[in-house]
Amino acid sequence: MAKEKVTLRKIPIRILIDTLVEIYEKGADYIDVVGIPDDTRDEIGIMVREEYYTSDLENEIDDNELNDLI
Repeated sequence: MAKEKVTLRKIPIRILIDTLVEIYEKGADYIDVVGIPDDTRDEIGIMVREEYYTSDLENEIDDNELNDLI
């Protein structure tokens, strides 16, 4: 089965960078990215699973706090 290419268009770079920096500063080493195509502007959903955080900050992070769309 061939892999399909997914292209998301017109993603605001500043918001993406700010969001990634915030997630990183809160202790995440990894993220899951979900693309949501739209006619006007595509969106990226960023999800951070509990196991993606470093163990030092695991107890301080609210799981729902960062699982937002850009």
